[in-house]
Amino acid sequence: MIAKASKLVSKQREHSIAKRVDNVSVTIGSGNVFADIGVPRPEEALAKAGLVHAIATVIARKKLTQKAVAELVGVAQPKISNLLNGNTLGFSSDRLIEFLLRLGYDVDINVRRPRGRLRLYPPMNRPLDLRSLTAKTCSATSRSRGDKGAKSRGSGE
Repeated sequence: MIAKASKLVSKQREHSIAKRVDNVSVTIGSGNVFADIGVPRPEEALAKAGLVHAIATVIARKKLTQKAVAELVGVAQPKISNLLNGNTLGFSSDRLIEFLLRLGYDVDINVRRPRGRLRLYPPMNRPLDLRSLTAKTCSATSRSRGDKGAKSRGSGE
């Protein structure tokens, strides 16, 4: 008897949850929130966000003040505050890596194949013909400038 009541209650819950889900629009993301919301150069923004997260984690683990961090990395305290609030303007990825190094941490960069994302570049197992790419790029650039002889110079012939 109790088992039947338990099954009935879980069916009712599933039914009510399904009703609530039906009223909600769900969009599957690309794996990069910055790309999903239209940020320019989303891969760079995602990398910077990861570095800032690592910096914030180090600061919390070491129980450092923003002033102490600013002195260690050689910037003003308000810049550290802006950085920890997500404002990465004025900070390159290299500079953020330097901050982590100055805070006493090593930084590893992993390179791997994309997982289920749209490839923006040719596959690694296919050689890229740089001569044809350069010729097309040079001829397109020279046409936009009105340079008549650049096409033959840029084609490598």
